[in-house]
Amino acid sequence: MPNIIIKFTLPLVDYSKGVLSPEGALFHRWLPDGRKDSISLKSNDPNIVLRIWFERLGYIESDFLYFDKNRKELNESIINRQGALWSGPLHGEISIDNLTDKQCGVISQNKIGNKIYVKFGRDLIKNCFEPSIKKLVETFRINYGQYWINEFEAWDSRNESLGSYCRKLKMKWRTKRGRKWFAFLPNEPKREPLSILLGENETYHENITKKDWAHIQSLQSIESGISLALKSLTKTKEYFDDGRLSEAFIQGHTTIELALEEYLRNIILGNDILKENTDPIMDNNRTRLPFRFTVIAVSSNLATHENITNTLAALKIRNRIVHEGVAVHAGEEVYLKSLLETAKSILSFYIVKLPDCNTHENMQSSDEGWDKYYEDL
Repeated sequence: MPNIIIKFTLPLVDYSKGVLSPEGALFHRWLPDGRKDSISLKSNDPNIVLRIWFERLGYIESDFLYFDKNRKELNESIINRQGALWSGPLHGEISIDNLTDKQCGVISQNKIGNKIYVKFGRDLIKNCFEPSIKKLVETFRINYGQYWINEFEAWDSRNESLGSYCRKLKMKWRTKRGRKWFAFLPNEPKREPLSILLGENETYHENITKKDWAHIQSLQSIESGISLALKSLTKTKEYFDDGRLSEAFIQGHTTIELALEEYLRNIILGNDILKENTDPIMDNNRTRLPFRFTVIAVSSNLATHENITNTLAALKIRNRIVHEGVAVHAGEEVYLKSLLETAKSILSFYIVKLPDCNTHENMQSSDEGWDKYYEDL
């Protein structure tokens, strides 16, 4: 039966975060090296294999690597010494076996708008591409804290045609034995008019590492959805990095509440007796959040005493903001930093990273320099 490969490129930039937002995901002392470091994503169709990767793009200036999508002038030793490295856009290929002769015919003959071509394209996007890529993007954004990456944009027929969506992804196809690529356009590219509004880093280890890259693939096979507590934690960090401190304190309160609930749920899973006896602690009508947090955090040694104390202060500041309308005072962001670290500790049964999207000079002259950096964390 006919077999084809469809390649695509997905930009990860969210320009609403500002022109200084990273160009894609941020890696630490390593970058995936094209197809040879590709990972496979889960597919519900045994005849479809979806693999993704990043290309090593950029140039060297003054012993620093800078991203440039049009240049590929990298040096392995500099990559190994640099703390924050931009990934650029996401690349991928969808390998499809056992196409019908009719499907292969309309694609190879470029019969744009043919019902068989459109149905094939729609099924591929909705049943394979969207679920897998959405989960991957959520993994980057939520588990690895890289909130500046675009939220995944699914195809919406009200806004654009399927052909327009595929062209935006630079989708092209070829046979598995062929070398020449052809545009993958199920129908004419059409798009409705849209209104678009444009809108000191010491955490390099929080960027995606080579070890993380290997683990990202395993996360794609997990059926459960993204944790609400992790979503809230990432949003809190986003507000904090944007300087929206009042919103960060308010969101942080929700983060601690959700984190405690998920922590207890993880511990007492399947134990009805424990659940029955911990329910009163988590009852909002019986106990206030600061009390619940203190009891659980201290008794379970979930964070340092300093972070626990500062988190309690952050919860108090949140109440002041909400109930008294008093703005955040200078210097109070230190309590928010502790809250973020505490929430991360509570949710340690997940993979949780909180990187900074603002990159600064981050080169070490040797591996020993990075070893010292890790020791000082």
